[in-house]
Amino acid sequence: MIIRNIKLRSGEEILCEVEEKENSYNMKNPCVLVPSGQTGIAMAPWMPFTDFKNEGIEIPKDAVLVVVKVIDEIETQYESQFGSGLIKPNSKIVTPNDLKLTT
Repeated sequence: MIIRNIKLRSGEEILCEVEEKENSYNMKNPCVLVPSGQTGIAMAPWMPFTDFKNEGIEIPKDAVLVVVKVIDEIETQYESQFGSGLIKPNSKIVTPNDLKLTT
C-alpha cells in the first residue's frame, strides 16, 4: 500500500493509496483531512456518494500539482482506517548486547 498526499490544480489535497500509470494516477480509498475539535484531524471520504472503491478513480497527471509522502502518524491512521487494521509499531525491537540467535 503506497499512501500519498496528492495536491490537485483545483487546490484540493487528497490522501489515498496511489498507483502511478503512464498518463494518470489511480487513487483508491481517497479521503481529505478535516479539522476535528481544537487540535485534532479527521479523515473524511473524498466524493463520498460515489462507488469506485474496487477499481479506484483515475486522475490525469495534468490535473495534479504534486504527489508527496505523508508523515508516519498520518500513514498509520490511514492504514488503520482503510487498510488491514494492523498498526505498525513505531520502534524497533531492542535486545541485550549478549543475546545471540542460535539455530
